[in-house]
Amino acid sequence: MEAQPNAARSARRRVAPLVVVACALGLALLSGCDKGGTTILVPPGGGVPPADDFDWVRQIPPASNPLYGVYFVDSLRGWVVGSAGLILSTRDAGATWHRMNPTTFDLRSVWFTSPADGWAVGAAGTVLATSDSGATWTRVSVTAGEPLNDVWFADASHGIIAGGSGYGVVLWTTDGGATWNRVTPPTGPLRSVTFPDLLDAYAVGDAGVIAGSHDGGKSWFKILPAITAQNLRAVWGRSSVSNWAVGAAGTIAETAFGTDSVTWSLGTSAGASVQLEGVSFPAPTIGYAAGFNGSGVILRTDDAGTTWTPQPAASTSRLNAVFFADSLHGWAVGDNGTIRHTAHGGHE
Repeated sequence: MEAQPNAARSARRRVAPLVVVACALGLALLSGCDKGGTTILVPPGGGVPPADDFDWVRQIPPASNPLYGVYFVDSLRGWVVGSAGLILSTRDAGATWHRMNPTTFDLRSVWFTSPADGWAVGAAGTVLATSDSGATWTRVSVTAGEPLNDVWFADASHGIIAGGSGYGVVLWTTDGGATWNRVTPPTGPLRSVTFPDLLDAYAVGDAGVIAGSHDGGKSWFKILPAITAQNLRAVWGRSSVSNWAVGAAGTIAETAFGTDSVTWSLGTSAGASVQLEGVSFPAPTIGYAAGFNGSGVILRTDDAGTTWTPQPAASTSRLNAVFFADSLHGWAVGDNGTIRHTAHGGHE
């Protein structure tokens, strides 16, 4: 927790009456309501938040679809994907959202390699590409008809898509998506993939499945013995030895460098009733997980996953994904068109 100058605190106190006025007037800049139902002004790009607003605040998109994936290239520009081909885009940190539906298939994940170039993947082997910041999307032909659940690019040229139905499927590219090559890993369907460098990748799935690759996704091996029987829903990596996976029953797993190779082990559980759906590490020691426990759940770690602290998610809906553009600016998305945003890491 960073100390803040008294002057800054006083400035936020002076803003407080404006929040109430804005709520009454319904100004266009309003982005949502806090957990108490009061509408809150969220400065575009994560400026100084209103007084007493030190957690996550609600943003209101022009849709109520379940939302499954989110990606921001910086603190202002981002995209969210969801059911029935929904894509939302923003240029002002989520103060306003633009809606489009370039396909009717559910979209599960989105990734951008630059402010202009992006990818979205989803049901029925759907792969969409854009080169104009999402103004238009084109379907890419790939050798897959199965659900595609996640996409991750290590750089502008090297990318991996993971999914499957019955068996796992991986698509990999080394030419920026001009061509995609298919490989069948020795696993069931894969729910999430991470590709933090040009060689090392991990993918996770149901029943504790963890698959690894050391050649950029061209070949895969299964981590044995399995470290858990719980379904793993999301994985995030920062290097070959810094990876985290989350899933059902509060499961949190991580990699460590062992005597001979990288090994996976279970970390501290978030609780048996917690279903974790998304994870994001914007810094080596700072990470976030999102999910559901009767209402939306957001957890933060400041020690690389050794311990996790709950943050007020202000959501009654399941949260399906979380993404941070940097250590301060983050978004969590979920069912019923839920979007939550923080401009200060979720706390003061």
